[in-house]
Amino acid sequence: NDKKKAQFYNDMYALLDAGLDLNSALKILDEENPKKDKANIYGLLQKDILQGKPLSASMKQTEMFSIYEYQSIRIGEETGMFAKMLGELKDHYDKKIKLRQQFIGLVTYPIIVILLTFGVLIFLMNFVVPMFVGFLVQMNAELPAVTQFVLDMSDFVAAWIRPFMIMVVLVGGFFYFQRKADWYKKYSALILLRLPMVGKMTRRIYLTRFCQSMALLTNSKIPLVEALEMTAEMVDFYPISKALV
Repeated sequence: NDKKKAQFYNDMYALLDAGLDLNSALKILDEENPKKDKANIYGLLQKDILQGKPLSASMKQTEMFSIYEYQSIRIGEETGMFAKMLGELKDHYDKKIKLRQQFIGLVTYPIIVILLTFGVLIFLMNFVVPMFVGFLVQMNAELPAVTQFVLDMSDFVAAWIRPFMIMVVLVGGFFYFQRKADWYKKYSALILLRLPMVGKMTRRIYLTRFCQSMALLTNSKIPLVEALEMTAEMVDFYPISKALV
């Protein structure tokens, strides 16, 4: 998770800054990690390093790191600024964790209120209103329009609540399995950019990544075409990646 990744990059940066080589740093982290199982990423990375594989390629192979991470490490390897990229990744995850905490704190109360409201409404329509139907029918009187509307809504909810829930699960599953498709990345990005506040923040985050990567690459004398290609792979945000290609 993000907290473990922030700790990983922080520890790696500190050890390399102290003068250790990459293999020694991974070995120390491996020995200090209490979990000796497949999730022990340090041991997996150290094994690949000893076989002569670049760290970025090893990170990609584990499938535990994002494109942004292993492409950043690749840039650091090719520009000789490996430690600097570790520090930037650590700062990136620290800011990401802080931003997520702020966002969760902001939306938790409204989401709870909305869910409770819908829960109470469904409970009333499914269980409370039907209790009065028999009584109202026995009265054999013409019902007010509002009362008739509530009864009709109760029948509608009772008839469609299960199909609706099944449809939500199916649609959610479809979008989950299509999340890596180009069409999904394209339209989800367009929707995200049009959201109030969130869209502006998202645009700034990815443009900042683009500018930082290009500055690092061009300052390291990497050819412009190659720098654009590497940055397009690293940013991993459809509008920017497509534009760079």
